[in-house]
Formats: sequence, structure tokens, C-alpha cells
Amino acid sequence: SALVATKADGPVDLLAGITCVSDWIASDESLFPPDEPPIPSEEGRRRAVDALIRCGFVRNQFRQGLSFRDIFGFDPYPAQQAFLDAVTAPGVYVLEAPMGMGKTESALYAAYRLVEAGVHTGLYFALPTRLTSDRIHERVRAFLKAVSTEPTAVKLAHGQAWLREFEAGAEGSDKTSGARPPPWFNPSKRGLLFPFAVGTIDQALLAVLNVKHSFVRSFALAGKVVVLDEVHSYDAYTGTLLDELVRRLRDLGCTVIILSATLTAARRKALLGPNAPDTSGYPLLTGVRPDGTTVMRELEPPPSRSVRLRWLDTTEESPLAAAVAKARAGCNVLCIANTVPTAQEWFRTLKSEMSPGEFPIGLLHAKFTAHDRERIEDEWLRLLGKPPKEGPDPRPHGSILVSTQIVEQSVD
Repeated sequence: SALVATKADGPVDLLAGITCVSDWIASDESLFPPDEPPIPSEEGRRRAVDALIRCGFVRNQFRQGLSFRDIFGFDPYPAQQAFLDAVTAPGVYVLEAPMGMGKTESALYAAYRLVEAGVHTGLYFALPTRLTSDRIHERVRAFLKAVSTEPTAVKLAHGQAWLREFEAGAEGSDKTSGARPPPWFNPSKRGLLFPFAVGTIDQALLAVLNVKHSFVRSFALAGKVVVLDEVHSYDAYTGTLLDELVRRLRDLGCTVIILSATLTAARRKALLGPNAPDTSGYPLLTGVRPDGTTVMRELEPPPSRSVRLRWLDTTEESPLAAAVAKARAGCNVLCIANTVPTAQEWFRTLKSEMSPGEFPIGLLHAKFTAHDRERIEDEWLRLLGKPPKEGPDPRPHGSILVSTQIVEQSVD
């Protein structure tokens, strides 16, 4: 009854969480067979340590003193360096910057330094959807491969993670790191307990909802660096829960890194608390540390670029005909539809208006099977993504990709 009465307190969640997890381990018949004789008291500690290791609760070893370039292959931009200079201790930090300024790399390197220094024990990278999670999962695996002294797995935590793990099981170990999370962490309620995980925001939000095993999720996140990405995309309901999650994580001693394209001053204050710096600068880093001290730095904006916009009068000119004309002129064209049926209709129309094999044309939306979607994304990221560091640029001389708004958050 005391636990229920003080449920809102982080320390009580920690006590309930460690008790529950300890019970799960002690009740595992593969670790402690029910027909074996009682364990002598002098053997208890050794058996307990052995059980933890067999489950997968092992502290990872990291290469010491790696620079930003050592991990990512380039020196940090001025805005990234300013962020890294500020995020040196636990707290809640908000990084607002446009796409292309390296927010993800900044968050990962800050996490590396905090874990390397022993301040934290792991990382959870939370995103709005499972599709965005899948993409960041690949990047975090590559990041851990660069910083770990031995193969280190990254747990994928969302509603369809079992399907990705099933496919990986059919193909063998993780292709990036050569490691896979131990099977003890397979149940969804245990996924966040793994030291390094990437998943959807709902997996973390369950820590502040009145649901079964919410305290286990609080315990799982305690002591970690928690990155909350694409925060500008959440609605009012999710945003309210997110405010409570950030408060809980702060009480649990986490470092919370919030990444967003932009936030209103009201949303920033709701996330950081009453001590939030009051500013309208952009790009911007703001933060609040446990002792109440604040961080506020206006970051160097990206280089100025000129973008041409031309509105099409669809009563006089077909946007699809314009797309074909541009592709034939050597442009790579992205057509974004509001709905999947519209994207499918556009794709069929385009296919009928062009000669077979004239130039690459593709369709990408959220209703493909996971296998087909991954194959299509990989192909178009190869064609239109960042060029390789070595070798020729594969970008075609003319192409059309028809998609929905998933290209903004998922494929980026």
C-alpha cells in the first residue's frame, strides 16, 4: 500500500522495478531449475552474478577518448561543437535546429562521452513512429560499432520489433555489429531494460501511464541518456504525456536530449520547467541542469541557401506532366501525396505516360510490407541519399519518386 500511495515518486518506481526484475530472473527455470537442491548460502552470490551475465546484464566496454571525427568521419560543425561544449553533465537539453545540422550525431556523441565517463549506463533513442525508429536503429548500430571494444547489440523497441528480429534471426547475427540482444530481453515489457535501445516514444511514455509494469519501464530508463527526437511532430495529448515523462526522467537522474526542428516558447518551457531560458533565437540550445542552472546558446545558423518555389495552376498544367518533363530534363523529382491512394494513382499515371526504362521511377508509402518497404527505401537512399565517400555518385540523370509524407520523417 505504501508503494501505491507514493507511486509518483521516482525512487519508489526504482524499488518496485528492481524488485520485479529480480523476481523475473529468480523465477526463470532455465537459470534456477525447480528440481535442483537448495543453493548453499556461500554459492548464492556466484549464482546470482552468473544469472545476470546469462540474461545479458553486462556492462559494455568503450574505446576511450574518441573524437567526433573518429566516430563520424568529419569534424563537428560550429553548432554541433557548441552543443557538445554545453552537454557535459546530466540535465534536460533542447536542441532546435533545421534538418542537416547534425542533431542526431550531436546527441550520439554527447551520449558517448557521458557513458564513457561512467555518468550513465546506456541509451534509449525515442522517435514518433516505428518507421523512423527502424532508420535510426541502423545509425545507432553503426555508432556503437565505432565506439565499442567488442560487438555491441542495439535493441529495437516498438510494436513490430519482433518481425525485424525474426528476419535478423533468419539471416544470423546483426550485420552491422555482429551481435544480437540476448533472448531474455525479447518480451516487449523487457525491451527497455537492454542497455542500448532504439524505439518509439510510446515505449517510454508507458513509464508515466497507469498501466501494468509501468515501474519496470521507469527502472529501465533510469541512469540512461534518453534522446527524444522529432518532438515538434507530437500532438497535444502526446505532448502532455511527454512533459510528465521528461519530469520523471529528470528525477531519475537521466540526461534528456530533446531534438526538434523548432518549438514554441510555451512548449520549451513546458519541457524544461519554470527555469527555462526565455529567448526567441534560432537555431538554439537551451537546458536546465539538476542544480537549477540554465544553459542558453544561440547557435550558428547553416549557410544561407536560395530555394525556388513555383506554384502550379492545376487547371492549366498537370503536376505529373511537369514531373515527367523535369525528369526528362535530367532532374530528380520527388512527388509527395497526402494519402496512399493518391500516391498509387499518381504512380500508375506516371508509368503510363513514360516509355519503359526511360528513367528510374518508384513508389514508396507506409502500406508496403516491411520487407518490400525496406528494399525500396534502401534502393532510393542509394540513388538519392548522401553520395559515397569514395567512388562515383550513383545519382541518376533524371528520376521520379512518388511518396507520401513518410519521406520527411522516415527517409529524411
